[in-house]
Amino acid sequence: MFAPSGRKSRTSAATNGLLLPGAADYSTAFKWSVIGHGMLMAFVIVKSLVFPGNPVPYVPTLRVDIVGLPDALRKDLSKPATSASLTDIKKALDKVDQELRRAKLKTPAAPIKETADKPAADEMVLKPKHPDTKGLDKKLKGALARIRALEKISADGETRPTVVKGNFISKGSSLSGDARESAESNYYDNLRSKLQESWALPVWVARQNLSAQVQIYIDGRGRLRTYRFVKLSGNSQFDGAVKQTLMESQPFPVPPPELASSILVDGILVGFPL
Repeated sequence: MFAPSGRKSRTSAATNGLLLPGAADYSTAFKWSVIGHGMLMAFVIVKSLVFPGNPVPYVPTLRVDIVGLPDALRKDLSKPATSASLTDIKKALDKVDQELRRAKLKTPAAPIKETADKPAADEMVLKPKHPDTKGLDKKLKGALARIRALEKISADGETRPTVVKGNFISKGSSLSGDARESAESNYYDNLRSKLQESWALPVWVARQNLSAQVQIYIDGRGRLRTYRFVKLSGNSQFDGAVKQTLMESQPFPVPPPELASSILVDGILVGFPL
């Protein structure tokens, strides 16, 4: 029963025989270590400040390509020629001047040829003017086309009578070649030329060969009283161009007294295109 107590006494005796360091010893050693390292660092700093070392200079490096020298140098290189003096230059210029004078004396002067003044024949002579055949052909073609259109309009007006008021059938007015000699035909021609000044039609519409007829009524002062389509073209743009031409052509030529009443009551039949 007393065995455990004996073992405990032995171990305690063994530990008492060895000297183990305590916590106080560790703290003392750490303090001296810190003090030693601090003194060492202070010594290094003071030394660098009091006794500075030689600074290492920084020199930039340059790359040089070394070209091999020739095996042997020529010693008999020619020396540059010395510049000529001013006197030598003057002598050379004098020689050249003398040679030029001799050459001029030897070569005879070329004879001057007398040239007679020729009159400007092109400016003095009047050239006959050739007749403009192309312009005449165009005028003839236009006149023929106009006559054909007038004949067509007159034929349409005769075959299709126009009722103006009540049961009375108006005589109508058609443009024909025979009526041009009278005052009536002159007025119709003036009216047609007045309408042609405002007549405009797009090319793609003109190529469709459309036609229309309008009966217009003009008073004694040349103002348009009213109008109506006797024949529509069937194309809204073509018929619109006809209306625009009638509106923009006002005022029309004043009709002569002998035609004023008939133009106001019966009207004038105009065919488009003009």
